[in-house]
Amino acid sequence: GGRDETGEVLHAVQHTRQSLQTLIEGIHQMGREHDKGNISFRPDTQGLQGEYLTISQLLDAQISEHINAALMTGRLASRYALGDLSEDFPRLPGEKAEVMHAMDDVKAAIGRISQEILQLSQAAVHGDFSIRGNQDAFQFGFRDMVVNLNQLMTTADGNLGSLSQLLRAIAAGDLTGRMEGQFEGVFALMRDDANATVANLTGIIGQIQQASRSVNAAASEIATGNQELSQRTEQQAANLEETAASMEELTSTVRQNAEHARQANQLAIGAAGVAESGGQVVGQVV
Repeated sequence: GGRDETGEVLHAVQHTRQSLQTLIEGIHQMGREHDKGNISFRPDTQGLQGEYLTISQLLDAQISEHINAALMTGRLASRYALGDLSEDFPRLPGEKAEVMHAMDDVKAAIGRISQEILQLSQAAVHGDFSIRGNQDAFQFGFRDMVVNLNQLMTTADGNLGSLSQLLRAIAAGDLTGRMEGQFEGVFALMRDDANATVANLTGIIGQIQQASRSVNAAASEIATGNQELSQRTEQQAANLEETAASMEELTSTVRQNAEHARQANQLAIGAAGVAESGGQVVGQVV
């Protein structure tokens, strides 16, 4: 508490000690809060002056820079997880570039797997299931994704190929084929429906064939009846022609008889006249 030089030195040492304690306590408190996850916590700089305040500000700036980089990493990771790859991680120097390179690798890997999935999905949309992804270009989970997609394309290609082959056989009139093999899910339903369709078509065509044979038999009987009717009609026509000829002969005979009767009638009339005339002459003579 003295006012001499020694007292002033002691006062300066005491002030330095308090400033150091405040700085150290602030650092410890920030560490405890950060351990709790409160990374936005900053120590109180009140009571610090001069270089101690500068040290606190520099320390805060360095920590803030690292925290901002971590927050940027989290934010971009969230965007990348949603499929938004439009933003790059900020360019950082030195050892800080490790995080930058890691995020660049994440973005590039997501871009490659997205492109691979897009290629396979577009091929499937256009009905081309022969495309396969390059599974050897990926590792771990991404490789498993491509392997599973390739398996999906192979399964769809094989099952739809079997269905297409069956439909082509049906179009060609071959109803002996069936979809055989192990199918799952909707492909099993497709198999059962396709086989049921072929079975139903086979039954319908069998009925049509049977009905066609019945129609052919009936048509043959009708044709035979028509032929017999035609023959009978021709016979009746011939008989009618003969009857007509006989009627013409009969008509001619009747006409002749009528003419002869007329002539006989005239002769009878003439004879009657002659007879009448001859009687009168005999009477006069007597």
